[in-house]
Amino acid sequence: LIEINNGRLAMLGIMSLVAEAKVPGAVPALAGKITPYSGEVMAPFSAGDASLPFVSDMLSYSLPALP
Repeated sequence: LIEINNGRLAMLGIMSLVAEAKVPGAVPALAGKITPYSGEVMAPFSAGDASLPFVSDMLSYSLPALP
């Protein structure tokens, strides 16, 4: 049970860092300590990462049409 609570606390900590990076001032305790991030936080790869292995394949993939 303690390990589950530690995992939840870690997730809250990571999301507070993401929130502060995307919206400066969103987490008052981190104001001015995290550099702003202008990219898409929920998209791990973009066209700028196309030189990495398999990234260009992932970017060009489209889901099949539903029947």
